[in-house]
Amino acid sequence: ITVMDTEREIGVSQAKGFKNDATPLLLSGQMDFDEFGGTKEFRGDLPFVDFWQSLIKSQIGMFGIIFPDHPLAIGDSWEEIVPLKNLGQIKLDGDGLSYTNVFTRREDTDKDGRSAATFKLAAPMRSHDLTGYIEQSGQSTHLNITEFERHATGTVHFDRERGIFIDSDTSGTANSAMTTLVQGRALSMRMEIRLNMEIKLLADSTGKAAK
Repeated sequence: ITVMDTEREIGVSQAKGFKNDATPLLLSGQMDFDEFGGTKEFRGDLPFVDFWQSLIKSQIGMFGIIFPDHPLAIGDSWEEIVPLKNLGQIKLDGDGLSYTNVFTRREDTDKDGRSAATFKLAAPMRSHDLTGYIEQSGQSTHLNITEFERHATGTVHFDRERGIFIDSDTSGTANSAMTTLVQGRALSMRMEIRLNMEIKLLADSTGKAAK
């Protein structure tokens, strides 16, 4: 099923929304980070700044991890709580949800001949009886979300000697059951979201790790 094909006038309104979401990724700007990996400031084109400021509210820093303000021994864990206001295209009513991400330091790992601190992520969540809505073509469709379940896992590597992030690999799934009214008739549906995100430190022109 073709969802968007603007040359054939299919899904033109949806394509406009998709283009608006993608445009900030093509713009340039700068980001300032604090010593724990949190984002302090975005600078650059206004759409770039607005996009990343909005995105960072629903994730843990730019690299999927923010370190605590105390030393971590192997086996130590800490939590980061993040608000969740969207489920894909669904916007949740009210304050939305808050989900807890648990990070644990594991045994150090060899990365390209260097010792790297390794951290594991686990973020399970289950909720029910939520409400939200989808906006499409200028119309808002109300949804009753009877069940929602989310699981995320990941691994982060950090070079303690150089004090730089090396890479992260995060995967997650979300499943929900919901009902809505279409022309006065009840409609039941299920939604499944899968996500995999990889971030890696790139080398500069000399072959050294970029900072």
